[in-house]
Amino acid sequence: MKNLLANLEVALVSSAGPYPVDPPFDPPEPYPEYPYSHFETPRTDTSNHVYRMVREALRLLALDDLHFGTPAWNPLGELITPGDRVLIKPNFVLHFNAGGGPLDAVVTHPSVIRAIVDYVVIALKRRGEILIGDAPQMNCDMARLFELTGMDSLTEFLGAACLEQGIKLCAADFRVEQTFYKYGIIWRRKSLDQRPSPIRVDLGEESWMNGIDSQLLYGADYCRRATVRAHSESRHEYLIAPDVLSSDVVISVPKLKVHRKVGVTLNLKNMVGINADKNHLAHYRVGSPSTGGDECSSPRWEDSFERLLSDSLLGTDWRLGRYPFAAWRGFRKIWDRIRKNGPRRPFSFGNWHGNDTAWRMALDLNRILLFADRQGRIGDQPARKYFSLIDGIVGGKVKARFTPMHV
Repeated sequence: MKNLLANLEVALVSSAGPYPVDPPFDPPEPYPEYPYSHFETPRTDTSNHVYRMVREALRLLALDDLHFGTPAWNPLGELITPGDRVLIKPNFVLHFNAGGGPLDAVVTHPSVIRAIVDYVVIALKRRGEILIGDAPQMNCDMARLFELTGMDSLTEFLGAACLEQGIKLCAADFRVEQTFYKYGIIWRRKSLDQRPSPIRVDLGEESWMNGIDSQLLYGADYCRRATVRAHSESRHEYLIAPDVLSSDVVISVPKLKVHRKVGVTLNLKNMVGINADKNHLAHYRVGSPSTGGDECSSPRWEDSFERLLSDSLLGTDWRLGRYPFAAWRGFRKIWDRIRKNGPRRPFSFGNWHGNDTAWRMALDLNRILLFADRQGRIGDQPARKYFSLIDGIVGGKVKARFTPMHV
């Protein structure tokens, strides 16, 4: 890890103003390096300060600084070789803000992706592939998210523009399943056929999960058995999207957000989206620290009872179990109102500073990203190149509050 960080360089760029609203989020002026002049007369969007910020960040990193300001400027040329397969990994998460705030505070904005893609196109020099891919939350409606953010119009424009250059561009959903909620419970599931299938990657004893009590693990779904099986004894297995492992270069474009389980969402947490089956991701261990868990700080009787009901009613193959569990949730809501002046409800669902599990999962996925080959075998040398640009123009905060940040 020390060798990987030896040449780490960081650039920070700040600016005032909101995101541009008109796809395909053209640059604010006709920059000399604009890659699509053969495809169309360069269009501009003077409101797009985001494109300018991305360009300035690349300049501050002194990437190909000899040619800056000329048509020959190729800032990502040190990272990307013509013919490469480049994965752009945004943070798409959900098609709505669960806290009730703006969607812009939750997902990577397409205007940031547009600028990055343009410089990838320059570096590929008419040979290669670009994939924009992520595995958002299980209940994310990806098509609706693309519609709301303008990502659908952007991919349509970029697909045609790249095709004119002999470059293939597409967007992908890495998930194997989408879920639909009702009464706060998964009510329906939709299989997302993946061809080829996700690749199993086992970190074994090198996993950060190694040595903890796997019997207590909870993943992203009700069936804890699946998570326990993935992390039993010396096996620590993840299901990785093959498009990730077949990439030569990965450009991470995370969203700057506060996160209840790991503190903050940046580059490490963004790699959760390379795993296709969410139940391979251990989010916490059930119970309190006194019993070896990190789910709750100090559970009350109703917290412990809900865990028992969840495992027995929802974590099994009994489809009717959701009905009594929904009834319990209704009772608990009334009970909490009655006790509104009672003891403060403890931290729960691993959403607190005592979570000692989620960070392990995030580090495992980053190890896989950097060192797993195309077949999922872990080596001792980096298997692909990596670059990151964080969208912090509007950063997400807890309880739907948001604040202007830096890119």
